Amino acid sequence: MFVKRIIIFANGELPDLEKARALLHDDDFIIAADGGTRHALALGLTPNIIIGDLDSATFDSSTSSEHRLRPSTFALTTASNEFSSAVKNALSKEQAETSSH
Repeated sequence: MFVKRIIIFANGELPDLEKARALLHDDDFIIAADGGTRHALALGLTPNIIIGDLDSATFDSSTSSEHRLRPSTFALTTASNEFSSAVKNALSKEQAETSSH
């Protein structure tokens, strides 16, 4: 499987879900960095990787987002900058995919 694009969701504001949804492709590899997990879930996505301790991630209990979170998607890190960790992980993943072809 060759990953065409890696999309990283970070914590912060995502004011227009529909604009964000329009930019996504079905074959995007989704990385959620800590609080960015809530953005991915709000878009109905299942992150391929979740990085962080999720201390800034809030989940709306009225939605059943927990069915989209599998333990195999968690890559917990103690890094102080989850976004930096997500970028490093994405680059590592892309390099591994590229060298296997």
